[in-house]
Amino acid sequence: MDPHGSYKWQKRATVGELLTTTNRIFELDQDYQIIQNQLSVRQQVDLYKHPSMLSHEVGILLTRFLFTPDDWDKPCATLSGGERMRLALCCLSLQKEAIDILILDEPTNNLDLENLIILTEVIADYKGTILVCSHDSLFLQQIGIDKALLIGEGGKLTPF
Repeated sequence: MDPHGSYKWQKRATVGELLTTTNRIFELDQDYQIIQNQLSVRQQVDLYKHPSMLSHEVGILLTRFLFTPDDWDKPCATLSGGERMRLALCCLSLQKEAIDILILDEPTNNLDLENLIILTEVIADYKGTILVCSHDSLFLQQIGIDKALLIGEGGKLTPF
């Protein structure tokens, strides 16, 4: 919980420390920067899929994340915020190795109810460590966050 935006400053230092202990970190930022705008939806997924994954398996996965076959050739640059979030989560689900730490930066910003439900379900099923910055206390509760810190003035941390 970060009422003053100080998370942005502290995140870099924290992530820097985490990177020294593991290289299996997935960051889902509020701009979905893992999405490459010049690619199509299908090409984006192909970057993350295992080489042995069959084409129809990729199609099934895309459908699970609400992308119809008509969407697969759509340029990522034209996706809405909710579609970008779903595509990022789809890419997350394709990681070859288990993710140790999932970093979420304001994940519920600009999502409609349908996409918020999808995000909540996917994150609630995640079994690793989650570092999340959010003003949405209901979302934090629904994804099972049981330890939270409030970052106050001057970066002071208070259990929340």
